Parts: sequence; structure tokens; C-alpha cells
Amino acid sequence: MSKYPRYQRVVFYFPFLFSLFVSINLFSQNPYHYNKNYYYLFPFPDATEINPYTNLIIKHQEPFSNVLNNLKLTVTNNKNEVLSGKIRLKEDNHSLIFLPDQPFDNGDVIGVNLKGARSQSGNNIEDLAFSFHIKSRNTPPIEIDEFTGGFPTKIENITVRSANEFELPDGYPYYEIGLNTLPTTDQYYFQASEVGRFFQLITDNNGIPYFYKETPTRCLDFKVNKNGYITYFEASKAAFVELDSAYRFRRLYKASPGYATNNHELLVMPDGNYWTINDEYLVTDMSQYVECGNPQATVIQYVIEEKDADGVILWQWRTFDHFNIMDGDPNQVDFCNAIVIYAHVNSIDIDHNGDVLISSRKLNELTKINKNTGEILWRLGGVHNQFTIVGDPLDGFTDQHTAREDQAGIVTVFDNGNYHNPPHSRGVSYVVDTNSWMATYLNGYDDNNPVVVTNPMGSMQTLENGNVVIGWTLNAQEKCLTEYQPDGTKVLEMHQTQTANLRSYRSLKHSWKTTYFYPEYDTVDFGFQNLPGNTTSQPVNIVNPNAESIVVTGSYSSINPFSLQTSLPLTIPGHSSQEFVMSFHPLFDGDYNGYAYLMTQNDTSGISLKLILKGSTLQSGMSENVSEELGINPNPIKNQASIQWTGHQACHVVVYHISGTKIGDFTLLPEEAKTITTEGWRPGCYIFEMKSGQQVWHQKLIKQ
Repeated sequence: MSKYPRYQRVVFYFPFLFSLFVSINLFSQNPYHYNKNYYYLFPFPDATEINPYTNLIIKHQEPFSNVLNNLKLTVTNNKNEVLSGKIRLKEDNHSLIFLPDQPFDNGDVIGVNLKGARSQSGNNIEDLAFSFHIKSRNTPPIEIDEFTGGFPTKIENITVRSANEFELPDGYPYYEIGLNTLPTTDQYYFQASEVGRFFQLITDNNGIPYFYKETPTRCLDFKVNKNGYITYFEASKAAFVELDSAYRFRRLYKASPGYATNNHELLVMPDGNYWTINDEYLVTDMSQYVECGNPQATVIQYVIEEKDADGVILWQWRTFDHFNIMDGDPNQVDFCNAIVIYAHVNSIDIDHNGDVLISSRKLNELTKINKNTGEILWRLGGVHNQFTIVGDPLDGFTDQHTAREDQAGIVTVFDNGNYHNPPHSRGVSYVVDTNSWMATYLNGYDDNNPVVVTNPMGSMQTLENGNVVIGWTLNAQEKCLTEYQPDGTKVLEMHQTQTANLRSYRSLKHSWKTTYFYPEYDTVDFGFQNLPGNTTSQPVNIVNPNAESIVVTGSYSSINPFSLQTSLPLTIPGHSSQEFVMSFHPLFDGDYNGYAYLMTQNDTSGISLKLILKGSTLQSGMSENVSEELGINPNPIKNQASIQWTGHQACHVVVYHISGTKIGDFTLLPEEAKTITTEGWRPGCYIFEMKSGQQVWHQKLIKQ
């Protein structure tokens, strides 16, 4: 139970509740659990500081009968008034919900009396009587204007630009890809910039935008949720916004009245039920805890809430009922302040059993909660840690974010690590065993050259293929995200540029495909070319399913042989399609696999569709026309090569992988020697294309 001071109040005892008050100490370990039959009650017997907007939740082991003729649920206040409301049966009839017609009055004691209930099998369900206390004062709910946005239907200020480029708006958070050995897929990185101008970004592993949108205020938790739709918290709405695959508004998710919507996490399940973290503000005399405490301090408690798709509360769990305020880490909590944040719940996850895992940053604790009863199953980290941590070189985590249990018994978390000595941020995973009460270190994902330290925010995500994505947020090294293989090998790194301001609360990776506009066929296959140097064209129809027109304003091709021939901008009328022409111009023999984006843009937003591109030439071997004025040694190479140019004019060199992917370019001055580093190049064949004056040469280089 919480050790908060209780307000002095006059308690009106109801005769039918006498036996209940005698036995109230039975609930000290888990107040929501009444007995083995009534396994969850909210509010629980004798609960205090209850939100006046709450509904009642009564859960029984036997499902309630759909026939409610004999059931009598009486809800009264201490003024002897009977309070009206509606009864709903939820969760296969195991949950009986009472929805009051009006909020309860502040300071009231509410009595609940249930009689005459029967189960679906015809058994009598035992009577129930209890009471609880409504808090004496309220924090007014935040008023929110309904959001009716989505992608704008009118495209203005179109600039004609050449094909194979995107013109991105001022303030767009450019960044650099420092390492990328990943193949292109339909998985994209989701980020939302936190400072400067605010952008939502969906980008591929080459850093090319699949979607972007500038927003008026900061957005957090930008992701594809468990129901398949995009969700994010928008500060100007004080609520979570949901978008469909055409980036159109679907709905808002927000806290119940009497609470504020916490911006850290929203989970929307496939069945439509959703989970939020809600903030509640309680006035507390902190001088009872610390000498310097404020007698009128505002203490923030957190309410974990599950609702159905209609917003009916199915389950609540309050930190007030389970955590001690003084368990907050004194390195992070100022107990003398006018506002005291002692837990800072920043993530929710639902495990394979349906139980709930939460992260409380300022407790340095992960907490597993029984979904049925509200009982705490275990606590990892913090002053109430129940586990021996085995094999962890940093001996645990501190001020953490984004706790997940993706596999049974394997817990992952982003360890901000600001209180390690020295500070050290990382993603970390543990095998959690409640038989031995050991949490065994499994893997750590960090960057030690130099050590990255992230103070606020951060994320760790395990992908289906076992790879791990770490979102670094704010750090001196300006790292945005790193993707690792399960063994810790880096496969992608994204860095901020000096003006990028890409500091995202979380950096996540999801499979995603837009339906705002789309090709009739995803793949354009050019087949075989007889000879390198020839050009083949293929038309592709792009479908606009919307009533309004779409203007395609830009394009991008991932490798040089593929390009868009159609001039832009080009309008696709509503409920229609438009032909675009792609071309294939291979320089060398080989198989070519790439992709192209077509983008529609306005001043603040851009949406792309993706085309998969394939083409081949007959494998006759590549004919090199090598310049005698250029020497490359050694060949084959391992990590670096020496290039000697003896020509009397400058020579521009472009390096391609045999697939056609451009690796880079540089210029050699007359009679210049240069050393190039090939670390990070994957083994294979590379083509050096040299141009000097009107002459062009090609030379093959093998990377071992």
C-alpha cells in the first residue's frame, strides 16, 4: 500500500459495510484482489484519492449471466443518495462494469452493494459490499479541440524540378548514414524530431524519405502500433493521433476525464482495446517525509489504464496504491520541490500471458503486474529489486526507457545509464527467471568509441529477424540510431548533421506500405538487355484512389541504371490512374536490383510510393577500356588501394558496385596520387568510371 498521508475526513459508515471495514487489512499486499472469486475490484475496498470520473470494475472467476433481471447493483454516496448508471458486461462476461451517469462528487464516500448475481452456468454469485473515497479536490481536465487533419487535399506552391531528386523543405532534418550493409526492404525507420522545427519522418536504410510531415508542435512515440495503424502523441492536442495507411486521421486516444494523457506510450491492440499512461496530480504534505518538504506539494501519480474501443475502462492500476513515494531515486527526485515526480512511468508492454510490464525511470525499476488481479509479480531494479543480476558488466540499469518482453522470460530495456560510473548508455537484455530469482545478462548493445551517453529518452527494439535498433536521442556524438545484428555487429548507423536537430524520443523500425497512392504492380521488371549501354523503357500505372487529385512532384532512384523518364510535376486525377515511364540503362553486364520512389509534396509534407526495379544483361563478361594513365594497386584489395593518375588533365572518378549502386566519387588532379579506404565495402566487384575531357574509361576492382 502507498505510504502517502491520508486526508482527514468524516467517514459515513453504511450498515451493510460493517463486515468489510473490519477486514480491510486483508488487502495490504494487493488491494485490487478481493478474494479468489472476486479477483479484481476497482476501486478497491477503502481506496482513497479516487478520480470522480471513474467507473466501477468488478471481475469474477465465473462469467456473469447475460440475464440481469435478478441482479441488483446499488451505488450510494454518504448523503444517502442512490446514484444512477449503466451496467455493461465485458471480457467474456467476467467483468461487470458500472458507468455512472454523472461524476461522483469530490470528497464523497461511495458505497457499492451487489446482490442477486448469477453465473452463465446458473450458479449464484456471492453478494458483495464495499466502499471507497473520492478525492477531495480535482485537477481540471485538459480541453482538446478535435483533430480533423491528415494529409492536405490541396497541393500548392509546386516547383518544377528535374527527375531523380526530391526538393525537401527548409528545416528538414537532414542526417548522414555512416554505415549501411542492409538490403532494401519494406521496413522503414520511424522518427520524430524533438527540437527546432518538428518533423515526422519515415525513411529507408539509405536515409531517403518515404514520408515526412512538419507539425506545429513536438510529437512523441511515432510508430506503427499493434493494430497496424500509425499513432503518435501530438503536444498541441494533448492526445495521441491515429492515422491510416493513407496518412488520414482515424481517431484520437486520450486519458479518461480527470487525468492528463501521458505522452510516453500508447498501445492499441488488434482487438481495438488500448492502453495509456495517465497522469494525476495529488496535493500532498511532503513535510511529513522530508524536513524541507512543501506542505502543498503536487505529487504526480501514474494510472495505467486499459479501455475498449469505445473508451470503457476495463482495468486500472495506480502507482499510488503500490509504490512508496520515498522509493524515488534521490539522484533524480527533488523531494523538496513544489512538484514531485517520484516514479516517472515511461513505457507499457503486454507479454505473452497478457500481463503488464512497466518501466518507472525515477525508481530505476521494471515492474511486472498480473493483468487479472493487479498483483505485482516481480520487481527488477531499484530499492525493491527481487533479483540477483548475473553477468552484467554494469550491474544493472538506471533511469531507463522502453522496457519490453518480446519473448517469454527475456526482458529488454534502454539503459540511459546516467548513474553508472562513468555514465554509459546502451540497450540491454536479461533472462528473467522467477524460480531462481536471477536476471542473467544476455546481450548489450552500445558504442564504446567513445561511449555514448543519452540523458533523456531513448529506445531499444528487437526486430523479427533478431536485429536490434537502438534510438540514441540526445548525445554528444550526435548519433540518431544504430541497428545491430543479434551478436552486436553494427549494420547501420545514422548520425545527425550540425543543423539536423533530429532528436527523436524513440527511433523504431516497422514494415509499412502506403495506400495514399500506389502502383498497379509493385515490381517493374525490364528483363534482359542484349548489350550494356542500351536503354529499355517500361510504363507503370500509378493509381489515385482518392477523390482529390494528386500531383507527383519528385522522384528518386536507388541506383544509376534506373531512372524516371516522365517529366514532373504530373497530376493524377481523383479516382483515376496515370502512366509513368521508367527506364533501364545498364553500363555493365550483370543483374540489377533497385527501387524508385515517386513523391507528392506540398510546403510541409511529402508522401512516397515505392517501385521495385529489376533488370539484367546477358552475362558475357565486362569489357574494360582501361586507361594507361591510371594505375590501381593492389587489385584485388582488402582495406585500401593506391591510385596513380599520370594524365595532364583532371580526372573525375565515380565508383559503382557491380549492381549499379553508386559508392562515391572524387577528382584526381593532373599527375596526382591518392589512397582510398575500402573499409565498409562488402566483398565483390566494383567499377571505376573515369572521365577526363571527352574520354571515358572503365576499370574493374575486386574487393576481398
